Amino acid sequence: MINPFEEINWSPNKFEIKDFGKSLIIGGAILLTCMSLYRTFFITAGHGIKIVQLAFALILIFGLMAYLLPVVSKPVYLIWFFIGACIGTVISNLLFLAFYYLFFSPIAFVVRLNGRYPLKIKSKNCDSNWVDKVGKHDVKRYFRQY
Repeated sequence: MINPFEEINWSPNKFEIKDFGKSLIIGGAILLTCMSLYRTFFITAGHGIKIVQLAFALILIFGLMAYLLPVVSKPVYLIWFFIGACIGTVISNLLFLAFYYLFFSPIAFVVRLNGRYPLKIKSKNCDSNWVDKVGKHDVKRYFRQY
């Protein structure tokens, strides 16, 4: 399994933190604008939207802080990437699990219902599971592989 925690730069310099701040500023501004427009045009009242807008405003503030004061913002950078790596690990494992059980398992079930056993290693009463290939063996094909 890929370890996302190895990918994190645990000792970033101030330019990397400033780039992180730029991405938070841009992302936070876009998300805050989208939520404000959504609240304006589609929802007349609701405290849940205000909490989401507050969260996006905090992201925007953290981005400005990371851009203007990169040394002070190093803990925010590390916490942000740590949480992102944790979320990525959980989501990727859940997606792999769902893909396996929703895609491969039904195919294997149908194949076995049809009586086909692709590996052919079910019988235990033989000395070897080796299967000899039947057919002609032409040596010239080794010289023209492509």
